[in-house]
Amino acid sequence: MYYNYFIPTIHLGPVNGTKFIQTLPMNRIKDTIIGKKAELEVIRNIFKDGKLTHTAKNILKFENSSWTKSKGSEFIWDSNCKPEEYCYIETQINMVSGKGFTTSIMPAFYVWYINNDRKNFVSCGNLKYGNPRVIMQMEEFGFWVDGYPAVSINKKQDISYSAVIINPYNLKGKFYIEINELKAKKSVVVNAKSVSRIDLNEMINEDEWIGQVYVTGSQRGIIYFMNHSIKNNLKISTLEHSDPYRAELTYKPRLMHLRDLAHRKLKNKLS
Repeated sequence: MYYNYFIPTIHLGPVNGTKFIQTLPMNRIKDTIIGKKAELEVIRNIFKDGKLTHTAKNILKFENSSWTKSKGSEFIWDSNCKPEEYCYIETQINMVSGKGFTTSIMPAFYVWYINNDRKNFVSCGNLKYGNPRVIMQMEEFGFWVDGYPAVSINKKQDISYSAVIINPYNLKGKFYIEINELKAKKSVVVNAKSVSRIDLNEMINEDEWIGQVYVTGSQRGIIYFMNHSIKNNLKISTLEHSDPYRAELTYKPRLMHLRDLAHRKLKNKLS
């Protein structure tokens, strides 16, 4: 099966005073193209508080198995957000001529967040839809769960984390942030095509704490965990994506254990 599009990719937009630099993985995209010729359209939309604030469109040309027009592979955006404003960037690539792609999933890549006065950092994107684990969650449990295993709060060292929830869909969503170890739970409503930041320091009444945080909801959100200063949340150290909760076995069934044991013995005998 061939595809004439990549599923849109979502990135958190740059915060106040920061520049966003996205360079598409052209060599890896080339490997997904069927045939020696294709023309691609790259559409980048920036949304803030439910509104489309900017659109950039570029054409990429692929001829005789090489890129002949690739200027649009790079996108730079200087933040126009105020200190407590957040936006997100949705990148979509469509094949307007050619045989198609071998996959609908764009090859993974990192983007840069650059600031002249603060630390620079990188982050990856999230699929807007089509994540197999999320689909399995909804089928099995009827709701969605993402988590991050290593949230660290240290008030003496001025270290905090925030959960950043992007809702790139057409309906507002209600989400729950849960810290089971501390029996803490907070609900938050994120409007359609908007971003909300929840400072976990305000949920955790401990001077120092490390642990797991979950975000759940009846619909999916795009989640990042932002490591930043307590005194100034614009001083960001890292921006990490969350991971879908994996409802997998915490034990190995007897039959599986015997099968693996037989496999190892056979492998050792033949080696």
